[in-house]
Formats: sequence, C-alpha cells, structure tokens
Amino acid sequence: MEVFCRTEFPDQTSRLSYQLFVLLSTYVTPFIGIIIMNSMIVYKLQHKVCHHMHFTRMFVADDYIIG
Repeated sequence: MEVFCRTEFPDQTSRLSYQLFVLLSTYVTPFIGIIIMNSMIVYKLQHKVCHHMHFTRMFVADDYIIG
C-alpha cells in the first residue's frame, strides 16, 4: 500500500497563489539579488580602474612637464 502526502487547498486560487509564492521565493528573488550584487561589483571595479587610470595619467603628465 502506497501513501501519498498531498496538500489540499480550499480553492484553485489559493493553490496558484501558493505556487507563485514558492516560485518567487525560491528562484526569482535570489536571481534578481544575484544580478544586482554582480552589477554592483562590476560597477565598483570599473570605477576603481577608471580612478586608478586617471591618477596614473596625471603622474605621467607631471613627469613630462617637470622633466
């Protein structure tokens, strides 16, 4: 004899609402979080590289003016 556990919902709307909540909380929300965090990392790295290149150019330009 096989026993199956099954959740019973009062109506179809409740079942669909629950499935939507599970889908969003399991897959969509973490995926959006990953995209936001990765884009912030890329932005910070690009900003750091541009900032570093700006100062490097300033020092090189100063060497030509002084030398």
